Amino acid sequence: MKYNTIFSKSVVVSSKRGIPFLPGLLLIALGAVVLIAPRLVLAVLAIFLLSLGTLFCYLVYKFMALRKQINNLTMNFESSLFGAHKGTGFKGSKYSDSGDIDITDLDSFKKIVYH
Repeated sequence: MKYNTIFSKSVVVSSKRGIPFLPGLLLIALGAVVLIAPRLVLAVLAIFLLSLGTLFCYLVYKFMALRKQINNLTMNFESSLFGAHKGTGFKGSKYSDSGDIDITDLDSFKKIVYH
C-alpha cells in the first residue's frame, strides 16, 4: 500500500497488479465449480431465478396497490371539492357554472366603495 502525502489526509492507493486478473480468476473458479458440482450451480441459478420472480411479483403488487390508493385519494379529493356537503365545500356539481360572475356585465359594478 502506498500513502499519498500531498494532501493533509492520507489516501490509501491500492496496487493495480491483481485487478486485471480478477475476472479471469473468477471465471476459472466458476468453471471449476461447474465441473465439480453441476447440481450446486443449477440449484443456485434456480434459487436466484425464483427469488427474482418473487421480487418482481411483489413490486408489481405494491405498485398496483399504490395506484389504487392514489386513484381513491383523487376521487375523494374531487368529491370533497365538487360535492354538496353540509356547510363545507362548493355547492353544485363540478360542471355547473352557476356561481361564476359574468365579467362582461359592467352595470352591476357602477358604484365603487373604498373601505
